[in-house]
Amino acid sequence: MPTVYSSTGTQWPLLQSKTEQKFKSGLFTVSAEFIRPVGNTGLPTGIETSIGDVDVWPEPTVSSGTDGFERINATGYGVWDNSVTEVTYDYSAETLPVYWSLELNTPPYVSIVETSLSVIFETAHIRKIGDSIPQLGNLTLRILSATGADITDTLFDVSQFDARIIPSIYAGTFQKKIRTLIQPVMAKKNTYGEIIETEVTYGFIKHDAAELNQSTALSFGYFSLPPAPNP
Repeated sequence: MPTVYSSTGTQWPLLQSKTEQKFKSGLFTVSAEFIRPVGNTGLPTGIETSIGDVDVWPEPTVSSGTDGFERINATGYGVWDNSVTEVTYDYSAETLPVYWSLELNTPPYVSIVETSLSVIFETAHIRKIGDSIPQLGNLTLRILSATGADITDTLFDVSQFDARIIPSIYAGTFQKKIRTLIQPVMAKKNTYGEIIETEVTYGFIKHDAAELNQSTALSFGYFSLPPAPNP
């Protein structure tokens, strides 16, 4: 037996079903199906949901059936919580520059020595309702070794990279932590009618050969030969 619908002219379109979804960023979405008789031009402008009425956006789509009714598919967006923030992490294999300046006995007398360390950089992707760029705040990013150990605050010794540099021969800073420089690497705004969601990705500034001092790196500084003893 076919389904029988009953409604006054002012009640069309008639809601048939809806699906709600809450996102960790605070964004709320609802998709709904309405029906109306063929020839009726009414369209839904709002959808009743568990968080209250939300506006329909964008323009709904209409499809005609063979039963004398048209199906209207509509979506709406709202905010279920302004205070929450969605954070996800990604990881990428990178090469961390390791360098120092070394005094020599022959020209050019001072040489910048550079090597590298295979690491994994952590990035944080943040989504939040509003048009302000979400800040990293108390979140921290890590640098991992190739085996997955956290080496962000590890104290490295220059002798691990150059056996020539020993305290009895050179004067300098023998132990250093990785210099970490972090900045937004991507930001964009997502607009859903009147609702704005902003997302940003924070990551470590990667090595640029021309700007060693402006990247995430392990720098031991300058090593000089101690002065010759007085005769």
